[in-house]
Amino acid sequence: MTAPRILLTFLGSGLYDPVTYLFPSGRTRATAFFATALVEELRAEGMAPDRVVLAGTSGSGWGVALRALDGESDLQARLQAEAEANAKSYGNTFDEALLEEARERFTAAYGTTVEPVVLPYGRTEAEALSLLPLLHDRVPPYARLVLDVTNGLRHLPMTALAAALALETLAPAPIDGVYYGAMSLKTEAGVAPVLRLDGLVSLMRWVRALAVYDATGRIGPLARAVEGGADADLAASLDHADFLEQAGRLDEAVPALDALVSALASAQGPVAPLVAPALSARLAWRANATHSARQAALARTALAAGDYLRAALHGFEAEVSRRMEAEGKDPRVRSARRQAQDRYRKDADAIVEKRVAGARHTERHQALDFLTLKDLRNTLAHASVPKKGSVVEAALADERALVALLERLLPA
Repeated sequence: MTAPRILLTFLGSGLYDPVTYLFPSGRTRATAFFATALVEELRAEGMAPDRVVLAGTSGSGWGVALRALDGESDLQARLQAEAEANAKSYGNTFDEALLEEARERFTAAYGTTVEPVVLPYGRTEAEALSLLPLLHDRVPPYARLVLDVTNGLRHLPMTALAAALALETLAPAPIDGVYYGAMSLKTEAGVAPVLRLDGLVSLMRWVRALAVYDATGRIGPLARAVEGGADADLAASLDHADFLEQAGRLDEAVPALDALVSALASAQGPVAPLVAPALSARLAWRANATHSARQAALARTALAAGDYLRAALHGFEAEVSRRMEAEGKDPRVRSARRQAQDRYRKDADAIVEKRVAGARHTERHQALDFLTLKDLRNTLAHASVPKKGSVVEAALADERALVALLERLLPA
């Protein structure tokens, strides 16, 4: 089943004089109400909306808009009288029977189903936020959203954009485009350009993806941001890099991440220069020369994000890798790694239990740290009960103690 496409547009209180709009496609369309021209343009682009949500306050120009679309009528006059009366009190209600009667006329004028919706004025935080459930109730999961922010009280389209960005996650309902008919930028010939504000959506997708990466260390959400930039090959590469990193195959993930940072650094437009340095800093672990150093960097990043399980997992594996590298062995060879880890554990047990004659104090200290990090990793990974009276038990009873322990145990 194809996801429906919904156009969200707003009513202001203007007179809606005819304007010729120039779309990015090069096509011009003359209309008194921008949203109707946008519907025609979307049809021409193969993005025809299945439904139009026409939103306005109780005092918006419902009658003026209907007159601009459908001419003078008794219904138009009654709508306008209701709106003018409401505008004096800034109320949040409108005659529902009138709106229902107008729905058919608006639908005929737009050539697609129109749903009139009365919005609160947004004078308080609660009123502004109430826009989100109003839209959420009218946007089915996985619908495609198109926003027209040309008309309406100046703060309402901005509030709606914020709500639509929230719906990308909550519904979820991705945003296909944000359009603004810039009447204030009319040329001497009287032609107003149509601006695409999709860059704002792209920027927020990147910000969300970076926030998810900070919290989880997952590269996958970055692929969703790249998809918003229409680079399918790079998105697929990032999805694969996400899999490789989660599977512990860090060295193989690095080329895809290098490609992402390189692509952003050389990209045109305002978003990439903002994102590239922030992303590069977060992926700095890939610049480390050894496998152990990359694991250790990821462990430190996880600790900073408060992800103690991931910090312990990466940290312990980094210590095993560091020791293998010091012996001239490749820590990525699974059979060799298993044997080495088992040997390190037995050696550490022997030193701690003083079965190794002549072991120095530093060797005992390192052995104890290795076993403690292993026990912490296992306890966190398996949600098991730590040994009574152990350092791990004390750390798991107090977050500050756990952070301090991890900071001490994690490889540099």
